[in-house]
Amino acid sequence: MKRKLFRSWKNKYFNLFIIVLGYVLCITIMSLVINSYILNKRNSENDQQGKKENFSYVLVRSNPSKNFQGNIIDVITEFSKYGKVDVLKLRNSILSFGKKQVEAQIIPTEYRKDTDFIPMITLGRYISIDESVRGDKVAVIGKSLAKSLGVGINGKINFYGEEYKIIGILGPEFKESVWDKVFTTSVKGLPKSYLSILNDSCTEQSDKNKILNLNLTFRVKNSERQKVFDEISNSMNKYGVQIIESFGDMMDGGLGNAVFGITVITIPIIIAALFNVLNISFFWIMDRKKEITIKKVMGATNEYIIKRIRIELILISLISAGTSFIIQNILYRHFEQFIENTGLSFKLSVGTFIACTIIAVMLGYLSTIIPTRKIVSMEAAEALRYE
Repeated sequence: MKRKLFRSWKNKYFNLFIIVLGYVLCITIMSLVINSYILNKRNSENDQQGKKENFSYVLVRSNPSKNFQGNIIDVITEFSKYGKVDVLKLRNSILSFGKKQVEAQIIPTEYRKDTDFIPMITLGRYISIDESVRGDKVAVIGKSLAKSLGVGINGKINFYGEEYKIIGILGPEFKESVWDKVFTTSVKGLPKSYLSILNDSCTEQSDKNKILNLNLTFRVKNSERQKVFDEISNSMNKYGVQIIESFGDMMDGGLGNAVFGITVITIPIIIAALFNVLNISFFWIMDRKKEITIKKVMGATNEYIIKRIRIELILISLISAGTSFIIQNILYRHFEQFIENTGLSFKLSVGTFIACTIIAVMLGYLSTIIPTRKIVSMEAAEALRYE
């Protein structure tokens, strides 16, 4: 087939180059903008901790008139029975790897059931439910911390005298995020020597009493929220604490505005790329009137000519798709870091790339219907009138 294709394009290599270039640009542009849309949406959700209706910022506070004598870990565990809990507003602490040290934001986590959101992982994986429940000495750290310490997956860092195996690197690869300087391990896996720091960060001392002042991010499905908070409020009575406030709208509108802005930019670009394919395919066929007419005179049937043109077009589309795949990988490896703040990304999504290739092939195929039927229906004299 390739031999016949290039034979039919003998002395028309420039035209062949133009149509392949057009398809490559179309596939690359569509893949770029669609993947950038998906990636920006994921980054926004990552910074805002997923869907706002499925999480709450919770302040758990004890009665100021009474001395809090409960166990902070027990309070956190009570919440984790219903959803994922992240402990916020703890003091920054030092991590070390060999002789290197770096200050990190500490966000312990605990959960006992599947959750709708975990922070974006560049490498490795997140802490599993079993590891959270058991309190395994594993951790995920932000990419800035990993870079500063020079540590990677399966490396071991020191936190308050205990070693933690790194199983994941947090945050997008080339974009800054709120997770870049975070150290997360399970609540039950915290070092014993750190528990006094946890206690001091989550309590305040009045003249007479110690008051619990625990800040959490609590994830639970919106449909179950009211029931869960009622149950938790009742269970908190035994600890002498209550939920002062809960809300999930702290960053309301940010994600929606970001997605809307990206949509406004990407849709016109995609439409322009699609029309580019249609026009290229149309003029490519119309430019071959002489060749097609000669084939008809030599005895080729209309069905044969139409089938041949469509097969050639599909082959050109596949060649263009392969070329685009190589180009996008090269761009990602060498230029991604330079466009990280533009809202675009060269990171290749296989699913998006395949979808864009299929769309390009289908449009090219459909664009052959009218011009091919028009040409094969012409008389030889009419087709060659202006040749």
